[in-house]
Amino acid sequence: MRISRGELKALWDDAKFGLAHRRNFRRLTAVGGPAWARWGVKLGESLMDCEVKLYPPEKLDQICEWIKA
Repeated sequence: MRISRGELKALWDDAKFGLAHRRNFRRLTAVGGPAWARWGVKLGESLMDCEVKLYPPEKLDQICEWIKA
């Protein structure tokens, strides 16, 4: 598992934004991504004040329904 510099920067930027606004979200989802994304979502879930889920890309319809609910 190798994370590129660009992926690491994007991960850091997303984490900073999410933490700064964690009380403004009701639900967050991550769609697909590399294997390490699962670890990042689990870590993020413990830091956020909302529901967080990770979905595979083929579940796009289910993702949209969950976000709208």
